[in-house]
Amino acid sequence: MIETILPWLGGVMRQQQTQSVALTSIVARRAGMLLAALGLAACGGAAESPRGVSAQEVVVRAEITSAHFRFEPGRIAVRAQAPVRLRFDNRLIAGNSGGALEHDFTIDRAAPGWLPLLLGPTVQLRVKANTQATAEFRLPRGTYTYYCSVYQHREDGMVGTLIVE
Repeated sequence: MIETILPWLGGVMRQQQTQSVALTSIVARRAGMLLAALGLAACGGAAESPRGVSAQEVVVRAEITSAHFRFEPGRIAVRAQAPVRLRFDNRLIAGNSGGALEHDFTIDRAAPGWLPLLLGPTVQLRVKANTQATAEFRLPRGTYTYYCSVYQHREDGMVGTLIVE
């Protein structure tokens, strides 16, 4: 009797193992598809805002004359959580020697203690003399100070305010 039960039991065990492997492979396949879909959604979300809002174009210049050393404009307002495409136009123009020097557009990270020094700025766009550079970023609501971190440009007046509403 045991000889007849053992082959039957072995067949049942093989059938359960096969069903278990099939179920495991279905679960693994579905989990893989879910992770792939989440990965694609995460990659796609970085390029466009959740509501399909196009990037806000902002252009800044370094302006250095005998009267001042500053950013133009000195105050920028943008929408919160919408992409901002910043173009720093640092080309030489008549009556403005700002483009003769290297500059950057920097917004410090809002964090306590030494963390901003360790992590670096939230936004930093460097531009060489007589060139242009572009960067894209998003910021939550708030008022931010932007400045040029090159040499003593900040102390000389290259400071502005970015209002995100």
